[in-house]
Amino acid sequence: MKTLFRNRIFLKQFLALIIMIVVIFSGVGLSIYWAAARTLESQSMDLVEQYQKQIYIEIREKVKDIKSCIKTQSLYLQDMNLDIYNSEKMKKLLGKVVSNNSTLIDLLLVDNEGNVVNSKGGPSETNLMERDYVRNGLLGKSTVTGLYSGKRRGTIIMTISQPVIIEGKPEYVLAGVIGLDEIKSIIESIEFKNGEQIFLVDKKGDIITSNEYDLNNKDEVALYHENMMTEGVKNVIERKNNVAKYENFKGNKVIGSYRWIDELEVGLIVEFDEKYMLKPIDRLIGYIHILILIVCILTTIFAYFISRRTYRTINKLVESVKRLKENSNVSKIDLKTSDELNILIESFNEMQDAVKKREEEIHRYATIDTLTNTLNRRAGIKLLEKEIEKSQINKTPLSIMFIDINGLKTVNDYLGHREGDKLIISACEFIRKSIGEENALARLGGDEFLVILPECSVQCARKIKEKINSEIDQYNEENQKAFLVSASIGLAEYEQDGRPSADALIEIADKRMYKNKDNYKNHNKNNIVIRDNDK
Repeated sequence: MKTLFRNRIFLKQFLALIIMIVVIFSGVGLSIYWAAARTLESQSMDLVEQYQKQIYIEIREKVKDIKSCIKTQSLYLQDMNLDIYNSEKMKKLLGKVVSNNSTLIDLLLVDNEGNVVNSKGGPSETNLMERDYVRNGLLGKSTVTGLYSGKRRGTIIMTISQPVIIEGKPEYVLAGVIGLDEIKSIIESIEFKNGEQIFLVDKKGDIITSNEYDLNNKDEVALYHENMMTEGVKNVIERKNNVAKYENFKGNKVIGSYRWIDELEVGLIVEFDEKYMLKPIDRLIGYIHILILIVCILTTIFAYFISRRTYRTINKLVESVKRLKENSNVSKIDLKTSDELNILIESFNEMQDAVKKREEEIHRYATIDTLTNTLNRRAGIKLLEKEIEKSQINKTPLSIMFIDINGLKTVNDYLGHREGDKLIISACEFIRKSIGEENALARLGGDEFLVILPECSVQCARKIKEKINSEIDQYNEENQKAFLVSASIGLAEYEQDGRPSADALIEIADKRMYKNKDNYKNHNKNNIVIRDNDK
């Protein structure tokens, strides 16, 4: 076992397996946690929305009941004698209606001049003509106001009014007054279990009432006003209804459901503290930790046996590579490391170098003409196709030469193929020297050659052609051969000749070469005189 743990391959394999399996199970654990958290979050959103809807429905039902009650009383008053409207009897009647309805704190009877002619406490000198619910009532409309500060009490109230029709005209208004405590009691009637916060806000976002926040606590009120524009408050005063995650004014993460209540002109916000909702997730995390610990222990055992087997396999593979090297006549390597993986890498690197060298040789044989050391036919045509593509893209000229070495067959027949090969080699040297390194030379076969001249017009090509002929003439003067070296040359220019394909361009140059060749006059079978005419 000590030998195994000293071995680098074994240690790497062993640790890699442990890390891999731990990461996989950790990922599975995190996925479970994420899925559970999303499910719980979705359920919490549904729950908080249910709370909000329940409270909203409760408030609307209360308002509806009071509205129905006041409408019934207004119809009852229509049949009564007007003389008793400001009497003690009416006062008792209104007081009885209020005492029988726990939501009402007062019931006002207002005349067509806005005066309170009677109420639970009797007549009042307060004039309410500027109130919308009075003016609407005298126009024959029933009205539900939002929460506002009452004149008589100086407290937050809301009013539900109904016109009292006398002889077909609304002469009085019966208005039921609901206090803030009654609205708050609706909120408090809902059972809360998970730290829910429910509150009403006015048009400016100020809290009117809440089940959680102490509105008499100056510090808490100051904190709220400093951070009041939470996502929930901001959206609800913009008359938006939604369920969302955000931070409350204390900076706690909550799930909130908010709705604007048109009847009260207030916003209803219900918020669940996220920390209460995530308690089940905390337990799940504990279980995941235990599971990961167990997996780590089992993984360690599993990784040990797997890594030991891998170590033995690699040793066998190393020996096989060594034998393969010996059979391939490759010299042995002087190993200086104990890391078997390095041995394997070095062995494969050597084999790769050998393969690369062979591939380079194969590539050379596939593209280079072995006699002249120029491009062969296939490589030359492929290069011409690339240069045509460049010419099209860059809009530059491109010319070619089709060169035929004259008299090669005569030289071969009379002086032998060795002299013929020398003729071909010499001709290549003249051509290379004349065209320069920026241009390419390819042997198409036998005594035929292709010269590719990128960025070279036909005028430029003619000058190069003259240079080739000049080099040949100079060679003939300096070397007394049994034959004169000469060549027939045909030119073609890509753009000028109609932008043909590579094969078509070569064919054009070939035809011009033959026209040039026909104009030559041979002095004898192996003496060829060059006469320049490529047209």
